[in-house]
Amino acid sequence: MKRERDVKFYASKNGSEVISTVLYKGDEPFNLTGQTVEFGMWTSDSAGGTAVQARTSTGVEIQPTQTAVFDSTTGKMRCAQHGLVDNQKIKFTDIGSTTGIDTTKNFYTHDVTGDYFSLSLENDAKNPVTLGGSGNAVFYIVGHVQYTPQGSEYANVGTFYAGFFSETPEELYPMHPDQNDGGMIEVIVQ
Repeated sequence: MKRERDVKFYASKNGSEVISTVLYKGDEPFNLTGQTVEFGMWTSDSAGGTAVQARTSTGVEIQPTQTAVFDSTTGKMRCAQHGLVDNQKIKFTDIGSTTGIDTTKNFYTHDVTGDYFSLSLENDAKNPVTLGGSGNAVFYIVGHVQYTPQGSEYANVGTFYAGFFSETPEELYPMHPDQNDGGMIEVIVQ
């Protein structure tokens, strides 16, 4: 099938850039809690490609956490270099003394600017959350996974094809709703 949206990642030769993406199942980010995820990279996106990095869970971090704090001046959450975009699903694992959020619900980001973001209970900023309190709140981006190279994956200049695999069910990701051909990440090493 034709790709409607290519997922591309650029790396420098002999670099150690992390490959980071959100994995989807259908239209929703795939909650990876309790999952084992592996990364692999090949010279081709077809079955005959040579492995540059055989499938491995080494170097794969699943739904890494970040720490945010409520900013009473802006009424938003603040987290340096959070990597969030509008309408991204997040979940809190610890809320400290922040009010308006809890650890049992998913939240969606909106009004994301710089280090700041607001929250709502529904996508597209529907049902916004009024925040308060203070202290640190720990969250993760639902479906976020990243791979840190372990060796010579980027030793050669060229175009390679990578993917993340879950064990249950056995599937290749990122499977973004706009990308319907099997979810390969095109890795261009320059």
